[in-house]
Amino acid sequence: MGLRSDEGADRKKRPPSRTVLANSARVVDEWLPVKDWPTDAVKEWHASAPVPYCWTYDSVPGARDWRGNTRCPSGPESGWTSGPGAEQAAD
Repeated sequence: MGLRSDEGADRKKRPPSRTVLANSARVVDEWLPVKDWPTDAVKEWHASAPVPYCWTYDSVPGARDWRGNTRCPSGPESGWTSGPGAEQAAD
C-alpha cells in the first residue's frame, strides 16, 4: 500500500508490516513499503516511474499538492467536477 507517515498522525503510528487477519483459513499481512519515504523521495521516484499521476495523491482532486487524500470530497468547494482524474485530464 502507498500509505506514508507524512500523510497523517494515524498513518505515522502504523507499523510498516503487520498481520491484519489470521485464522485457520488464511493469514493476511499488510506491508507499507513507502511508509517512511518523504514526499520529495516519492516525487523523485514518480518522475521516472512508468506510473501515471493519480488524483488520490492530492488533498483534493486536481490540487497536485501531494498531500494525500483522507476523504472523498464532495460539493463545489472540493474542486470535483465529474469523476476521479477530471482535473488531471484537463491539464
